[in-house]
Amino acid sequence: MMQEPCGSGTPRNWTTWSTWSACSDCNRTGTGSRTRTRFCGGTCGPACVGSSVDTATCPASNATADAQWSAWSSWACDTSCGNGTGTRWRTCEGTCGVCPGNRSQTAPCLLEVPRLWTSWSVWGECSASCGSGTHNRTRTCSGTCGAGCGGAAVEQRNCSVGSWQVWSPWSVCSISCGAGVAARTRNCSGVCTGCGGNATETQSCLVAVERQWSVWGMWSDCPTCDANRSRTRVCEGECGVCAGESTASVHCSTAGETGTAVPRVWGGWVAWSACSASCGVGSRGRSRQCVGDCGSCSGNTTDAQSCVIVALRQWSGWSGWQCDTACGQGTAVRARACIGGCGPDCAGADSSTAPCSLGIPVQWSAWSAWACAPSVLCNGFLSRTRACQGTCGSCPGNSTQVSSSAPCVGPGANRTWSAWSAWSECNTTCGAGTRTRVRACQGDCGECAANNNTQLLDNSTGSEGECPETTAAPAAGSSSSEGFPLAAIGGVVAAAVVVVV
Repeated sequence: MMQEPCGSGTPRNWTTWSTWSACSDCNRTGTGSRTRTRFCGGTCGPACVGSSVDTATCPASNATADAQWSAWSSWACDTSCGNGTGTRWRTCEGTCGVCPGNRSQTAPCLLEVPRLWTSWSVWGECSASCGSGTHNRTRTCSGTCGAGCGGAAVEQRNCSVGSWQVWSPWSVCSISCGAGVAARTRNCSGVCTGCGGNATETQSCLVAVERQWSVWGMWSDCPTCDANRSRTRVCEGECGVCAGESTASVHCSTAGETGTAVPRVWGGWVAWSACSASCGVGSRGRSRQCVGDCGSCSGNTTDAQSCVIVALRQWSGWSGWQCDTACGQGTAVRARACIGGCGPDCAGADSSTAPCSLGIPVQWSAWSAWACAPSVLCNGFLSRTRACQGTCGSCPGNSTQVSSSAPCVGPGANRTWSAWSAWSECNTTCGAGTRTRVRACQGDCGECAANNNTQLLDNSTGSEGECPETTAAPAAGSSSSEGFPLAAIGGVVAAAVVVVV
């Protein structure tokens, strides 16, 4: 190994100790503790020996106080206009324990007044001294912060001076029962004369609903053609009287629509209703009406009879084919259903089958020829491969076969040494140090030749702060005057020369 001095600077050394910290006795043992520190200064040389922190005991009477809260800070609001939230803080002071409670508090706050409209003022005087004009009312946008108020600050409407006064109340209705007329008036006053419009206004009024007859009701039935039939009406309303009678009657012989009564007889039967059963035995009905003005019909108004519905069953459409295998040859099945109300079963089978085929079952291809695998760089064995072909299933066995009795050689190159690198910088800037140079073992197969690569330099040569050029004779058995010890790094072998002075 070759050594040489290199660099210059200030050797590392401890600074003086700092002053002692405050005494602390948080566990109330009667004896406190305090600390002091120092730093390792300098620019070169080994690290300082020893600790950078020193601890010593101290009298408990000098120990620091328990932790406690400081006074609250001033309130700070989170908004500059209107309502917001104010916050204040405090600090936990002391070295022993923790302070109970929260370090902050919040409360509602208000900074300045947002701008808002005041209420409208009363309407001002009319702009005209006689006749029509306008007058205004105003409002003010008050407040100290925020955007301006939306809308107008002045509102205007029409007015009149020396014109119609307010209408009087409506008069009493002109009649005491039924519909009449009510009136109201107004006066034209002021310095102006000749108001436009009417001084009197009328409207219909209703004191009470005057009584009147309702519509006649239906004629009563005639039990026989020799009897009387009648009808009635109602006098409806709140005041007054209805003229005439509330009941009228006529002889059944003159109570028909044509003025002559018609004896009642049966009308024709209506068509039979649908059968109550959708399949098999059920019932159906029909009805008739007794028509005429007097008398009665003998017999029933309804009639019923049995009915039989025969609905033949029939096949539905075939379903889709379903194959019984997911890969290769199999049997497909389809089905149908016999549907309908009643009757005998459908003729024929409810299912049918047919051959089916889904996918191509996999199988091995033929083996390839024996060859050295592409992954073999140097020495290996012959191998061959085969492929699993098809669309469904899996092939048993392996896709690759290696012959351990048939070696082969790959395209890899034999390893050789590269050229030496340049000398490195000295590893220290102060006092004696070292520097190195390296070379690499390159290639894919074999090992680089081992050499004795150690070089020595007499310590008496060279001077402090210098790194002289040195040479070393190769050791016995080396193959080159540049030989150095080898160090294997993964697949590449590197050699390093270390020079020390």
